[in-house]
Amino acid sequence: MHQLPEFLEHASRTPLSILIWAVSLLLQATLFISLFSRRIAGYTPFFANLVAFYFVRSLLFLLLLGHISASSYSRLYSFFLWIELLVQLCVAVDLTRWLVRTHGGWIRSNIITPIVMVAVSAISAYLIAELTPHGEVPIDRGTVFFSFYMVFFWLWTFTFHEHVSNGLVLTQGFAIYGLINIVSNIGRVRAAFYDHPARYGAWTSVLAGAYLVVVLFWLSSLKPMNGKKHSPVQQTTI
Repeated sequence: MHQLPEFLEHASRTPLSILIWAVSLLLQATLFISLFSRRIAGYTPFFANLVAFYFVRSLLFLLLLGHISASSYSRLYSFFLWIELLVQLCVAVDLTRWLVRTHGGWIRSNIITPIVMVAVSAISAYLIAELTPHGEVPIDRGTVFFSFYMVFFWLWTFTFHEHVSNGLVLTQGFAIYGLINIVSNIGRVRAAFYDHPARYGAWTSVLAGAYLVVVLFWLSSLKPMNGKKHSPVQQTTI
């Protein structure tokens, strides 16, 4: 049976994956710079942190893969998963605050809905983890939870008839990526369980390609902020 680092090494050594990885690093760096040039980073600091985190993690994994032991790589991978979950939760809270404050504030329905979405997302992530095969490569429950939450959050925006804004653009990107992430995670876990490195690499390429599409969507859709002073409520409007 292959272990996680071996699956990742196989997934990252094909010409297609190397090309995707290189383009991904370039686009992530471009997105990060654009968040500051468009004055968006000050309104969405956690999103800027998430983009920076993804860039650093991708670059580090690319440089270290094949140069450290499998056990060390697995520990580093798990460590970064916890950091990713923490930053993702901060992004989810930030977007939730934005939507609530721009649509009636913390009224009863705006308090109950996020709580229900958290509960349903947690249950969905748990069921996915329990129903998929358990092998050397477990499903990433934290990332799957965040993906479910962002999909439900995107559906919630329709109830407000939300106009086009940077907050909605970010939500749409996370929701699209979230749907693909859920399917790809299931595919990768099954591929690892049945010892198919090539299939694992294919699902990894699908996930990486989806992220590239989402980054391009953000780059083309996020609007510059005017940089003027705003009231506390307006400062939450991204």
